[in-house]
Amino acid sequence: ERRQTDQADPIAGIRLPDKFTEDELEAAWLRAGQARQGLSALPVEVQEELRHPFTLRVFLELRSQEGGIPPIPTKASLLECWLNRRLDAESSPGDRVTRSLFQKALRTLAGRATDANSGSICVDELSDMPRFDPAHPPGPVLQRLIEANILETVPGQSDRIRFAIEAVQDFYRADADVVDIKAVPAAMAEAYSRLTFTTAYTRLERIGHQLAGEAARDEFARRLAELDARMAAVVVRTAVDRFSPDIRKMIADELGRQISAQHRVRAAMAITLL
Repeated sequence: ERRQTDQADPIAGIRLPDKFTEDELEAAWLRAGQARQGLSALPVEVQEELRHPFTLRVFLELRSQEGGIPPIPTKASLLECWLNRRLDAESSPGDRVTRSLFQKALRTLAGRATDANSGSICVDELSDMPRFDPAHPPGPVLQRLIEANILETVPGQSDRIRFAIEAVQDFYRADADVVDIKAVPAAMAEAYSRLTFTTAYTRLERIGHQLAGEAARDEFARRLAELDARMAAVVVRTAVDRFSPDIRKMIADELGRQISAQHRVRAAMAITLL
C-alpha cells in the first residue's frame, strides 16, 4: 500500500492510518482468540477506546490477567495499569530495583528525548540516571527496561536508546510535566499552548487525570483555556466535575464559536470536544 502511495500525485497527500472501523475491531478481536459476544457485551464507550490498535493490544493483555482491567477502562487508565504491571514484573527487591526507580528513570528519559527532538538519547548522556554503570552502560535499571521492551536501542546505533512505543514516552513526559505544573501552572499552560495540538494531545489527557486532585488544576486549565480552548477541553474532560464551572463555560463558549470556523476540520474537532 505504501508503494502505491509513493507513486501517487504528491498534491493528493498521504493518507494516514486511521483507528479501526467497527468491522476491523471485530476482526482484530476474533484474531486475538476472543469470543464475538465478549466484544458486544462491552459498553459503547469502551468499544470506542478499543478502536485504537495499541489500546486494544493493552486491553487484551490486561484481560488475560486476573483483576487486570481498571474500573474505568479509558486509554490513559489502561496504559497506566499496563505499565505498572510491566514495571512490577521487572522489579527486583533483592537488587533494590523498584517500580518507583523505573518510573523516575522513565520520566527523566522522556523529558530529555522530547526536548532533544530526536527521539533517542546517546548512552554517554545518561550518566546521572539511576544506577548508571560506566563500566557496563547504561546500568541495570535501563537495561531491565530494554529487556522488557519498554525501551530499545536504535537499529544500527547501539549507543542510542529510545522508547519502544511513542505513547509510553508521552505518558512519562506528562508525568514529569505535572511536577512543573504544580509549581508554575500559568507558565506551563503557556508552554503547552505553543505545541501543536497533535503533539500535546496525549500528554494533556494524562495531565488531566493527574491534576484532578491538585490545587493547581484550575489555574492551569483557565490559562490554557484563554490560549487554546481545545487543549483545555482535553484536560478538563478527564475529570469534568473537579474543574470550576466558569472554566468549563469559558471552554464551551469558545468551542461553540469554533463550530462555524472556516476550516471544517477545526469545526468538527470543536463539535467532538463539546
